[in-house]
Amino acid sequence: MKTELIICLTNKEPDEISELGPAAHALIERFPLQLNLKWKDYSAASYLSMFEKVAGRLGGPVLNGFKGVLAEILAKATAEGNFVSPRTAVHAFQVCQASATMQGADHVEKQDLTDLRFLPGLEGLAETIQADLTAAMERAAAEKNLSQAESKLRELLSELSLATSPIKALQVAKKFVVFQDEVSSLKITDGLSDRRKRLRETVGEKIT
Repeated sequence: MKTELIICLTNKEPDEISELGPAAHALIERFPLQLNLKWKDYSAASYLSMFEKVAGRLGGPVLNGFKGVLAEILAKATAEGNFVSPRTAVHAFQVCQASATMQGADHVEKQDLTDLRFLPGLEGLAETIQADLTAAMERAAAEKNLSQAESKLRELLSELSLATSPIKALQVAKKFVVFQDEVSSLKITDGLSDRRKRLRETVGEKIT
């Protein structure tokens, strides 16, 4: 044979191809080296990371904060047994953009995400899309607020480390007291309570 190397790409599992018949099974056996490229997890963070990378190349209406909301919805669908592949996730992203374009808008709004129910594989979202959207938006807002609080904590810790006298340390401690009240009043959703608890504990220790 003159051919030294053949590389094939497919979105099907080897077993799925083998089931097509003896000839297909024989073909699979001709490829002794097989690499299955999968994400480590199909969490909202994974989908969001992909959206951040592809958004610039896709162009069209921007999703802004709705990228996180879309990621949440797709991750929830996958966790419930309706697997959303990266390819389908990008398609979902474009569906939302297309809806916004049809409205003559340059950015995606909440109502544009309801068109996800027409995407093959996501039909099951039809009955729950509004509730899922609301829940996802609440989680995204809570995540943003918590991240901002964590950033402020880092600033206060840095300020404390530079305190060179008891008076300056006391001034920072007073800021920590105010910050502790802010953290306690943060509205969070399920799954974020541990992060808020760690924040409050860290602040309490520094005040002491």
